[in-house]
Order: sequence, then structure tokens, then C-alpha cells
Amino acid sequence: MRSRLVTAWLAAATLGAAACTGTIDRGRDAPPTDTTPNPTAEPGPVTPPKRPAQRLRRLSHVQFNNTLRDMFDEVPPAALLPAESNSHGVTGSIDGQAVSTTLARQYLASAEAVTETLDVSDALACRGDVTPCVREYVEQVATQVYRRPVLPDELTRLMTLYATLRADGSAIDAVRGVVQALLTSPQFLYLMTPSGTALDDTFAWTVAARLSYFIWDTMPDAELREAAASGGLTSIEQTRAQARRLLADPRAKPMLHRFYSALLRIDQLETVPKDATLKFGNAERTRLRDSFNAHVDRLHSDPKSTFADLLTSPVAVDDPAYPADAVGLVGHPAVMATHAGSETSDPIGRGVVVLENILCQKLPPPPPGVDIVPPKPKAGATTRELFAAHVADPTCAGCHQKIDGIGFGFEAYDAIGRRRSHEYGRTIDNAGVILGTSSVNGPFHGASELSARLARSRDARDCFASQWLSYALGRRLNDTQPDRTLRAHIAERFRLLDANLQALIIELATSSAVQFAELEQP
Repeated sequence: MRSRLVTAWLAAATLGAAACTGTIDRGRDAPPTDTTPNPTAEPGPVTPPKRPAQRLRRLSHVQFNNTLRDMFDEVPPAALLPAESNSHGVTGSIDGQAVSTTLARQYLASAEAVTETLDVSDALACRGDVTPCVREYVEQVATQVYRRPVLPDELTRLMTLYATLRADGSAIDAVRGVVQALLTSPQFLYLMTPSGTALDDTFAWTVAARLSYFIWDTMPDAELREAAASGGLTSIEQTRAQARRLLADPRAKPMLHRFYSALLRIDQLETVPKDATLKFGNAERTRLRDSFNAHVDRLHSDPKSTFADLLTSPVAVDDPAYPADAVGLVGHPAVMATHAGSETSDPIGRGVVVLENILCQKLPPPPPGVDIVPPKPKAGATTRELFAAHVADPTCAGCHQKIDGIGFGFEAYDAIGRRRSHEYGRTIDNAGVILGTSSVNGPFHGASELSARLARSRDARDCFASQWLSYALGRRLNDTQPDRTLRAHIAERFRLLDANLQALIIELATSSAVQFAELEQP
């Protein structure tokens, strides 16, 4: 089996070598792009600047696993890839697209695990010469794997591979070997990019795949495939209709949960250490996670929900220890518990996540030689008093006036996100200050007032649109002119859409930026 797998892998590399060069030329017939945003225009697709080349985007591990589950009736656990880490809030980002030796071996092992017991009886149903049935079976599987109809020369090469494997083994093993080759091919592991106009044979299929993998993190369903096959994705109106359908489906929820979990950096909620006396076990962590996700679902299910609603609507947890609180998603107990110490709050952690991920402010690393270990809790001293040394130290004051100014606004929440009015018998001081923004600088008191300020902040609104753009593209945005133009363009579109949450995702899903995976040439 292993030797056959290696043969299949080499064959797959040969089959897809032309598609794995790392860049894709859009071609002279590619749809035109407009590089000049028009603030008065009706909301429409994002049209980024034309760029010379594009890199392929590899499926994330989540997308890989979901696709296997949707493609096959039974997928053994050994075939699934482990979770991967985020890159600046973007899961499966292009910044980490290189296929290491370890990952290549995982792909090989996955393909072998899937096909080890794969029922290929349909391929051998013909009496006498089974080749016609094998050909039909291979074409059906390849169409699913490639996410488009198989080209005649591709099918010919696949059947040649079958004949080669059949000469050394049984027909069953030969068919399974072809499936292994398909599951390790670039056409499966990477999302391809439309290479021509809407009249191109593969254009609609690649549009369907881009839509599905952005919103559902898996292969297109039957309705989307039918739309691609019947010309139902050749206009922006048709594409938007499909994007709305996908977003309204429960299968969109995991994508939304992953985005907001990455945005607010609560991936570690289930494992962040807490003092045993707080009794913050698995059940409590699960309740906070469920409440966070339910809040996201509730907002995104309402077509009228806006960015302001995201930051100001009340949150609720199915636990009397967490009364309803109008602090929005930023002040959710799941966020407060994740960004806290084991025994008490953490103004730095909470301030950093707001500055970097909600306001998109870049913070420099700490000066060399500076002790970055948070002060330990001290009886009789509030957390605010312990952290005040940062602002007093001239080497730290520049950043910590901004960081702690935000973080102190969350002091009414303890180490596990519960509201508190006192600490060590002292009244909590949750006065804070916002610095470095273009419109909402100044003092505030508490998380509710901070959230209200952020909700009307252009900086926060533009940052939110930029974060979604980065997630949709699967890469971090750079400080280059093309990316600055693209970032400004989607921010302006979001404003024209009245900062509507659903409209932003549909706008991105149907944009040329996402459909064509436009990237600056490395």
C-alpha cells in the first residue's frame, strides 16, 4: 500500500505540476478592475488594483477536513489533519502556505487512510472489461476533488495511472491508488483562481469554490454546483444571491465563530490557567464559549445588525454569576476571562487586544531589558495600583498610556469575567482613556462607555472591515500602496453599506479581491 501511495503521489505531482508554480497570471481577457474608489457610487463589488501575479491559496486544515467529510460517507480519524495555529487572526493564512515535509507526509497518510477501506464497487460493476466503469467512477470522483468538470486530457492521465497501478496489483487497489493521487493533487489541496472571463469554462466553478470555502469552509453543495454548471454564476446578482443563501445557512456559523474567536483572541479560553479557588472548570468555560457564539449568531442572523450593534448589544450567559451586561462582544465574559491572569484581571492583555485588533493600532515590542512579567497580586493593592508603574516609567509610558488606558476600563471584571465592584476591599476604579484615534480620544468610565465610543469610531469601523478583508483573503494585509488602496476601498464600501454585518460579508464574498485572490507579487 505504501509503495502504491508513493507512486500515486508522484503521479499527482506530475498531473498538477503546471498548477503549482506559485503564481497565476489572470490573462489578458481577465475582467477589468477599477483602481479609483467612488464614494458616491452605489455599493458594489470591491474592485482592487490590478496586480501582476497571484499566489495559490492552500486549504486550511479545517477546510481540508470538512471537505473529506462532505465527500466521503466515512472518514477515519486518522485521515483528519490536526488544528493549525492562527497567523495574526487569520486561520490557514497564505503567510504559512509552504508545504513542509511533515505536512506532505500528513497528506499522504490522510489519503491512504481514506482509501484503505473505500468502497469502489461502482468502479468494478461492469462485466468483463471494467475499464468503462472505472473511467466513469474516476471522472465522478475527480469532478468532486477538482471542484469542476475534469478536462479530457486530465481524465486520460488519470486512466493511464490506473493502468499502471493495475499492472502491478488488483483493480480495487488500482482504483484506490487513483483516488489517493487525486487527494494529494494540487487541484484538491489548493483553491484555484479564475483565469479568464465569465465565459471561460472554469470561471463559474472557481467562483463557486471561492464562495463556498469562504463562507462554509468546505466544497460547494449540489445547488451551488448546479448553478456553476448551468450558467447561474455569470453575473454579480446571481453570485450575490448564492452568497446570501450560503450565509443564511447554519453551515456558515462555524466560520463566523472562528473569525470572532480569532478577532478577539479567545482561542485559549478553554486552556488559559486559572486559580483553583475560582472554580472555573470545563463547564464554566463551555458556557462562556456557547454564550459568545450565540451572541455572534444572534447578531448575524438579523439582516439589520450593524457594527455598532456588535459592540453595544447586551450579552447574556446561562449562569447567574454573569448578569446581562450591555458591553457588546468586546466586553463579553469570554474575552475578559481569556485576557486575564490566573487570579485577577490583566489591563495589559485586555488593552492590547482592543488596540491591535479593534483599532488596528500597531504597538512596538517592549524596550530591551524591560521586565515584561506582570506584577503578582498583592493583598491590599488593587490591580490598577500594581500596574501604575508602567505609566510612571518613562521607557514604558509611551505605549502603556495607550494600553493601560484602555485596559483599566475593564477593571470591573475579574479573572473569569465576572462583574465586581471591589478588589481587596477597595472600590474598583474603571476610569480609562482612549488615545491615538482620529475621532474618539478622551476619558471614559467602564466597558459600556468604551464600547459605545468604539461603536461610533471610524477607526474601529475601518479596522473591522480590514480584519474581515484579511480573513477573506487568507493573508495579512501589508503596508504597501496596493493593500492600502484595497483597505481604504473596502472601508468606504462598508460605510456606504451603513456598516451592515451581513452586507459586508456578501460584499467581500462576491468581490474580485476574494474571487481572484488578488495579491501583491512576493
